[in-house]
Amino acid sequence: MTSGCLVGIEFIAPNVDALPTGDRVIAGLVLAAGAGSRLGQPKAPLMLNGERLVDRAVRVLREGGCDEVFVVLGAWRGDVPNAVTVFNERWESGLGSSLSSGLSVLEAA
Repeated sequence: MTSGCLVGIEFIAPNVDALPTGDRVIAGLVLAAGAGSRLGQPKAPLMLNGERLVDRAVRVLREGGCDEVFVVLGAWRGDVPNAVTVFNERWESGLGSSLSSGLSVLEAA
C-alpha cells in the first residue's frame, strides 16, 4: 500500500454533542495504489498471516468504528470486500494523486 496510509475521516456537524449518534458518519480511506517499487510488487494483494494487506487495512478501520471504507487502488486492481474501491488513473504520479482521488470520492458520498 502506498506508504501504508490509513486515514480516518469523521464527517460531523460543528456541534457534535447536538447530534444523535445515528447522524455521524465515519469514513476510512486506505491509500493502496502504489507499485511497491522497493519491494518489486504492489503491497495491497500480499498475504500476511492468511489475509491480504488491503483486506487487513479495511478490517482494522471497520473494527475501529468506520461506517464506510474507501480504498484507492492503482498499480494493482482487484476486488476488496467490505469497501468501496476507487481507481486512481494517475497513481504513478505519487501519493498526492491517490489522496486527491480518495478525498474527491468522500466529498461526493
